[in-house]
Amino acid sequence: MEGLGGRDQPDYYTAKAMVTYVRKENLLYQACPNDGCNKKVTDLNNGMYRCEKCNKEMDSFKWRCIMSCNVADFTSDVWVTVFQEQAEELLGTTSQELGELREKEPTTLQNIVANACFKEYVFRFRVKMETYNDESRLKTMVMAANKVNYIEYNRRLIKEIRELAA
Repeated sequence: MEGLGGRDQPDYYTAKAMVTYVRKENLLYQACPNDGCNKKVTDLNNGMYRCEKCNKEMDSFKWRCIMSCNVADFTSDVWVTVFQEQAEELLGTTSQELGELREKEPTTLQNIVANACFKEYVFRFRVKMETYNDESRLKTMVMAANKVNYIEYNRRLIKEIRELAA
């Protein structure tokens, strides 16, 4: 992991890891319903929502997910950002359903988030150094999250052990 993300181009790597914690704060946001636009909308408090990117006011929005979570393997842990499709995969439900639960059944939403923890996935990570307010930090994003196929995973491990022993 040392040296990843330090160049101009992002680095990618794959790891089998476990979700250890999901931040519930800022998990969901109200987004523009227009195709191709996922920007956050401003609630005008009159039943209308404004998208600055589209420069339009609309009477609806769609729920989107941006999840911050900690993932760990046997070597270390890292805070990662997980966007829409991968977040829905980890949580086992859609952002729209989560948004409705947030409004009507917050306890059920908390249970869904808690149930996402301590499950293993094969993650594809993107690592890039980002600078914000003259402060550089390593930003890790989840590009893919797939449930572990243990038969396939164990075959790969056996193959790698045999190659090392040869």
